[in-house]
Amino acid sequence: MTTYSVLRIVALLGVSLSSPGNIGREPRDIPHVDRVEPDVVQTGDVVTASGNDLDSSHVADVLLSDGVLVALTHIVEQERDFIRFRMPRSLAPGRYTVVLAMAEQQSRLLDQQVVITVKRADK
Repeated sequence: MTTYSVLRIVALLGVSLSSPGNIGREPRDIPHVDRVEPDVVQTGDVVTASGNDLDSSHVADVLLSDGVLVALTHIVEQERDFIRFRMPRSLAPGRYTVVLAMAEQQSRLLDQQVVITVKRADK
């Protein structure tokens, strides 16, 4: 790879980061989940996701994704720095990432780098 190619890629990335969709929006206004507690759960359990800008003016829904399927959760409580939601009873055991549906742009989904493991229910 030539130096020109590397510089060109960096320049393209820079254009992407400053695209019109990002202009005028402060990074602090973008909802973000830092951690979930507990991170190993059973279906029906309530999970607390902590982070920034998680109130209802920023986040409309919380979804879970295993990379193929997406499941909608039920939000139990929602504040600026946390969301509590109930794990859907229909989820199969496995690892799921948290996905936030933005309130003002409901078609925009934000995939978070937070994983929840659903274990098989004890009988």
